[in-house]
Amino acid sequence: MRVFVLITSTRQVQELRGIHSRFIVASLMISRSIRRDAVACLYLQDIEHAVLFHGSKIRQLRADEASAFGIINKAIKSIGKTRSPHSGVTIMKTDLKSLLRRFPRPVLVRDDRSSKNIEEIAKTLSDITYITSMQREVTQHEIDDYVSVRFPRQYSPEQEVTIINILMDHARS
Repeated sequence: MRVFVLITSTRQVQELRGIHSRFIVASLMISRSIRRDAVACLYLQDIEHAVLFHGSKIRQLRADEASAFGIINKAIKSIGKTRSPHSGVTIMKTDLKSLLRRFPRPVLVRDDRSSKNIEEIAKTLSDITYITSMQREVTQHEIDDYVSVRFPRQYSPEQEVTIINILMDHARS
C-alpha cells in the first residue's frame, strides 16, 4: 500500500486549489485508471482532521483539477456531519501521530539534509507512507520512527508523489 499525506490547512486548501487537486490526482491516478493500492490524505492541521481518499473505493475521480477539487471541497464542507461526503472518502478527527499509526511503515519524510536519496529508498519498498507539507518541515516530535529522504532538488508536493510512484512502479516491473 502507498499512503501519501499532505499536511495543510483549510485556508491553504481554498487558496491553493490546484496543488491540492494535483496532489490527490498524483497519489491515486495511474494513466487513465485509479491506483487501488493507494490512499491520499489531506491532514488539516488547523482543525486536526484527516480527509482520506481511498483508491480502492473512490468513484468519479478524474485527472482534471476541477473534478478533483470538487471532491475535496465536498469533503471539507461535510466535516462534522455523519454521512460520507463521497464514495471512497472518509473523514476523521485525529492528531497526526494517531493518524500515522494506522499506515504502513516505513514513514518517509522529506529532509533536504538527509543522506538518503529518494531514488535509492523508493526502489526497494513495496509499502510506504510518505509525508510532505505545504510550508514547513515535519518535525521529529510529530512523528515516531521515520526515515528522512532527500530529493535531487526542490519539488512541489504533487511532483514528489509523482516521482515516488514512478520509482516504485519501475522497481515492480
